[in-house]
Amino acid sequence: MPRHGAASYRREPAVGVVGRVSIDHGERRAQVREFLEVTADESSDTYAMASSFADHGVLARFPPRQPAVGLYRARDREDAVTALIASHYTLSGAPVMQPPRFSFADRVAAAATAGFAGVGVDSSDYAAMRAAGTSGAELCRVLDDHGMRALEIEFHFDWAHDGRRGRDARDREAVFHEMAALFAPDHLNVGELGAPGDAPPVEVLAERFGEVCDRAAQHGTRVAFEFLPWTAVPDLATAWEIVGRADRPNGGVLLDAWHYFCGNPDPVLLGSIPGERITGVQLDDADATRVGPLAEDTMLRRRLPGAGSFDLRGLVRILDEIGVEAPFSVEILSLEHQALPVDDAARRTYESTVAVLDAARHRTG
Repeated sequence: MPRHGAASYRREPAVGVVGRVSIDHGERRAQVREFLEVTADESSDTYAMASSFADHGVLARFPPRQPAVGLYRARDREDAVTALIASHYTLSGAPVMQPPRFSFADRVAAAATAGFAGVGVDSSDYAAMRAAGTSGAELCRVLDDHGMRALEIEFHFDWAHDGRRGRDARDREAVFHEMAALFAPDHLNVGELGAPGDAPPVEVLAERFGEVCDRAAQHGTRVAFEFLPWTAVPDLATAWEIVGRADRPNGGVLLDAWHYFCGNPDPVLLGSIPGERITGVQLDDADATRVGPLAEDTMLRRRLPGAGSFDLRGLVRILDEIGVEAPFSVEILSLEHQALPVDDAARRTYESTVAVLDAARHRTG
């Protein structure tokens, strides 16, 4: 028997569907064959994957792709399907910047079994898997075997800096473009890690955020700017100023509940932002009392949605009211959560998030 509320949020089959756009596989194969005819590098991973799809119809992740926007329709709340994403760190079983404790296949399987529509993929994890010999085709087959998508890729930083930091960021960005071409994600998460005084001014951040958006647009990928309370972009107001100055159709704000509530929450401002400019949402929670510095608490002591002090119901209602259509990711970073078996971590995360969404939309009772 389905868990209470699960039917409203469970993923839709991904085979033959990108977002809510049905794909004619016969037409897609013909388009892919045209792609093969003009692609000279037959040794490339993309060429091999495209050949597989053209011959067998195994994969549907090649140009022309449709964006994932539309998985969630806030204005139709009674019939809406929220596409929930299990973020990379929610199921990694390891601290930030440490290699995952569980394989990609195990994480995807656990997320699918729990009810998630997709997973997040961290660029360092992706690069490590590729360096270890896992092909892009194999990663996509894992996703396809479970009817899943990689809907979120992260985390791009230092893109606004000059010198060595900026050059290194551009090198890393090439990995994100490879991931975008492979997975056709909904969005790329970016941010500024510099503390006040160690970051470019807002006008430079806006200009270069726009450039990141322009490059991502070549893959049909949206870009979500994540503000972090301990940095030079500490709150929604600053992030929204940067996004507004950049003024790119595929650029918007990433609203992580932890950073929002710990970084000068402003429901009036949030309610004034057009829904399409919220290009990513991450749900999580926290205790009312802080233990350590903000950066420490956010990486070690997050709670499952509904298990802490945040007004997540109110937040979800505002996002519904402004018409946010981005899929919701759930990002739990805590020592307790990382110690769980991956299946338990996925199940607890999914069920707690569904309970919050049901309560916010009055489906409980």
